[in-house]
Amino acid sequence: MASDPIHNKYRQAIHEVLKPKGFKKIASTWYLHTPETILIVNFQTGIGGSHYLNASVYIRCLPPVTLVTVPEWPHEYECHMRARAEEVMLRKEAIEIFEIYNCTEKESIQRLKNALTEHVLPSLYELKTAEAIKTVLRSPSDLDGYKLKNGARFNTILHGARLEFFLNVKNPAPFQYTFPTFLTYSTHADGFQAVYMRDKKKLIKELDTFFEEFATLVDDSEAVQFHIVETDKDTNGQSTKPLCKRAIALFGEPKFISKGPLRSQLNWQLPFSMLEQCIDFLEAEKPFPKYANTAHGQEYTRDCVSWITCYLNFRWKHLSPISNVLKPFDFIEESGIILLLENTNSIDLQLNFPFETPNKEFLQMIEKISALLHVKMPSRYFRLRSPNKERTRYREEKITF
Repeated sequence: MASDPIHNKYRQAIHEVLKPKGFKKIASTWYLHTPETILIVNFQTGIGGSHYLNASVYIRCLPPVTLVTVPEWPHEYECHMRARAEEVMLRKEAIEIFEIYNCTEKESIQRLKNALTEHVLPSLYELKTAEAIKTVLRSPSDLDGYKLKNGARFNTILHGARLEFFLNVKNPAPFQYTFPTFLTYSTHADGFQAVYMRDKKKLIKELDTFFEEFATLVDDSEAVQFHIVETDKDTNGQSTKPLCKRAIALFGEPKFISKGPLRSQLNWQLPFSMLEQCIDFLEAEKPFPKYANTAHGQEYTRDCVSWITCYLNFRWKHLSPISNVLKPFDFIEESGIILLLENTNSIDLQLNFPFETPNKEFLQMIEKISALLHVKMPSRYFRLRSPNKERTRYREEKITF
């Protein structure tokens, strides 16, 4: 969309406001480096020529989100605090920033400049230090995110152990990464290997045993992700709204609501202790799409109201099988089990072990885990992961033990 004339004029207007403030421009993103944070303004073009203004903050004392190295010029989506213009301003004002149908082009550009100087920049400056961000994150949040003093709303990717780590950091100096080495195990290593179980109750019981004996959940309060698609009318003419009302009565208000023109998705993040209630709800409502054997293989048939997904992404800290002490939690590599609860339940496993060599403690851990999981763990699925020479990403090589 760079060839769109108004697009280029918007970018020029943003640059005229931010350059005198010390921001450096790279493509459609502007950066201001401070000792403890990187303040970011991003201009985004969407489908159909729509435009968005993003404001984000990268906290420099935290490990990187998606890269091996700590980025000097992080992407907007890699930032720890993020907001769109409509979350920084009043929604009516935000919608009108890029509105060109009821005003002149000149008025639209002036509105953009006003939005930056009156709303976006003051909000970013309020999040300029680690201590200021801690104050915001210690305050209550709601579905719209964390509220700043000026009324702006920001969301954060910091949850559970990451949030706890940041709130207790005493030295806000930029993070220096040491590039650890890991032994990894993945069912994706030599092609996808999913495990299927039909007995949900048995699955929950064995997961419970796994966490009791082997690990501690990183964030128990968000262990279970529960999703419902809400529509007025679905393909077979039935409404899913009563189903959603029953879910709200059981689980409370959803944490996130993704609204669309034809349907919305309600998202809950629930503690592990509520997983059994989720299973009972799924089995009572039977909301899954059903399969039918056709000439093209198995396909969905819409003879049910809609569908609900109970998607579990467990992350945990390792317990040493020898000393029963928690292994150091690493912020780059996390172990997890992903479950998709449906008519046929699938399990996907990703394990990362903080060992540089397969020593005695590591082999004891493998033996203990193997007895608790439905996944075979042959050595061909293990990889030794270490940084490349440039230290920009990891390389993997097969190991035997």
